[in-house]
Amino acid sequence: AMFNGPCNICIDEDNNIYVADTYNRVIRKVSPEGIVTTEAGTPGKRGYLDGAPDVALFDEPYGIVIDSEGTIFVSEYYKHCIRKLSIE
Repeated sequence: AMFNGPCNICIDEDNNIYVADTYNRVIRKVSPEGIVTTEAGTPGKRGYLDGAPDVALFDEPYGIVIDSEGTIFVSEYYKHCIRKLSIE
């Protein structure tokens, strides 16, 4: 995966790194082995749509944090909102 404007990261209890890949408009995960996957959003497709990870759309995800239960919260720069992801 090619990152385009990664802004913030967070790390879960399994040492996976989650990245707000702002200009690709997706949330990426980097495993401890270095494997990069797209966890939510469609690369390069701008929008605002809730749903399954492969359906959800972001405008410009900027901030990202994960809580102790594994729930990911993403702030969107231009939409002025915070979105909750539940990736299972």
